[in-house]
Amino acid sequence: MGEHEKSPSVEDGPTETLGTDPGSAAVAVALARKRSGANQDERLDAFLDEHTRMLRLQMEHLHEERALHHRRLGLNYFGDRLRIGLHLLGIAFGLIVVVGLCAMVWQAREDHGLVVEAFSVPPDVSQRGLTGHVVAAQVLDKLAALQAATASERPAQTYENNWGEDLKVEIPETGVSIGELSRYLRQWLGHQTRISGEVFRTPTGLTITARTGANVGDSFSGGEADLNRLLQQSAEAIYRRTQPYRFAFYLYQHGRSDEGLADFIALADGPAGADRLYADHVLSTDLMDRGDVPGAIARAEDAVKTAPDSGIAWDGMGETQRSLGHDQAALASFERAIPLTRHSSDAELGSWLAWQLGYVAEYHGDFQASARFYQRVSPILMISRLGLDHDASATDAASARAHAASAKADDPARSNLLDQQLIADIALGRWPQAISAGQAVEAFLVTSPVPLYSQKERLKRALAYFAYAKAMTGDMAGAQAMVATTPLDCYNCVRMRGRIALAGRDFPGAERWFAEAVRQAPSIPMAYSDWGDALLAKGDVAGAIAKFRIAHQNGPHFADPLKGWGNSLARQGKLSDAVTKYDEALKYAPAWPELQNARE
Repeated sequence: MGEHEKSPSVEDGPTETLGTDPGSAAVAVALARKRSGANQDERLDAFLDEHTRMLRLQMEHLHEERALHHRRLGLNYFGDRLRIGLHLLGIAFGLIVVVGLCAMVWQAREDHGLVVEAFSVPPDVSQRGLTGHVVAAQVLDKLAALQAATASERPAQTYENNWGEDLKVEIPETGVSIGELSRYLRQWLGHQTRISGEVFRTPTGLTITARTGANVGDSFSGGEADLNRLLQQSAEAIYRRTQPYRFAFYLYQHGRSDEGLADFIALADGPAGADRLYADHVLSTDLMDRGDVPGAIARAEDAVKTAPDSGIAWDGMGETQRSLGHDQAALASFERAIPLTRHSSDAELGSWLAWQLGYVAEYHGDFQASARFYQRVSPILMISRLGLDHDASATDAASARAHAASAKADDPARSNLLDQQLIADIALGRWPQAISAGQAVEAFLVTSPVPLYSQKERLKRALAYFAYAKAMTGDMAGAQAMVATTPLDCYNCVRMRGRIALAGRDFPGAERWFAEAVRQAPSIPMAYSDWGDALLAKGDVAGAIAKFRIAHQNGPHFADPLKGWGNSLARQGKLSDAVTKYDEALKYAPAWPELQNARE
């Protein structure tokens, strides 16, 4: 061995395993002696075996402790998650309660329904089955029937008390419940119409009193056999108090027009608001139908004055002026109405807007667009607009549909159909058919009852077209006599005077009438286009182009002035420019045969 090497001994054994624990030191000494092979001792072996068993027991104990610790950790983790879940569940439940309460509050605030409380009835009447709930249900049924029988274009949202379909009899609950809380919130925050009342005996029979809220009730008396009548009177009294406009409309539509008109007048003379606006609208139409033109205009003006930001007010003014043939004033009113109606919060104004858009498109010569809008609200009016668009096939199809829908001669739509067909036949140049249509209009005025002034005046104005058809078929004297019966403040009547003069080669007379039509309606392109035709026929090509240009500016989608402009350019020998105008015109009247031929 080297100088520094030593044999193993107890003193220089594996000291790195020795610690402060005496047992550890003894084990180390025993292991060192065991490895050296010296001093074999059974006690040493027994000691080591015992120590080995002890270590194994400790290891088993440690494994058990470890497993127990893991289970404890798992239980703690599960408990923590359970506590978190319970907290979250509590928060979610609280949120649900809060959301539920908010929803109940919102529904309560938006509640405009009708609630009929059980009536108070005498005991003997109740014993016979006519309990307070039964009386309330009967009144509710009659109110629902009244509402269902009232047909009005007025949007439901414009009514101060709009029940919709929310009509019910209230049965009080006992104790505290969600239903009772909801009822309390609706009474506190909502806008319910609450009806209560009583039935009591009188010397002559029974008296029913029904009241709205805390207002004084309306009482109706009669015998027990008159109970149904008394209930109906009570329902009508409630309807009048809570829905005055609808009740007036109900009366107006069910054979009690004088009562209805009296109610409408009361509303129109009342405070500003939706009821006054719509009552003015109804009255202006009714007064015009009755021939009271100043009264109709006054009501339309009142609507515009009290509700200048309402599309319905301007719509009423436009309808009034249109029914008089005052097309410029009508156009201005409808153009004011369109943006107001379009941006209204009343979703049910779609049909009103379609009418307004149809009228404005028509006045500007956009007959395709006008026909599309009329298809939604009055397909009969499509006939003349398709004719004015020079589409014979589409006109005939619309006419066939309209005739099938208005087969009866006494149908109110029949008069509309007659003048629509006349205008369409003239626009299409079907002179024999136009004469037949004009004769039908004339005969209808003579032989058929035309109760409405506005309807009768519209048919009288249509005679101006019939007069033009006469002129185009050679009956100039008949044309002159007939057109002289039409009003001078009617735009299209004045135009037809000019066309009749042009048909007779009376150029100064034609220009005079077209100038008058332009004066009456400077924003409408038809008279400018007519005037251009007259100047072109006279040989004033430059003057004709000037008129056609103005007509095109006022009616960019109006094909007639573009065709006339093209004809004028062709007369000047500018064939390429003429074709350009014809092509533009074909965009707006693609089925016009004369235009297609000119293009070729």
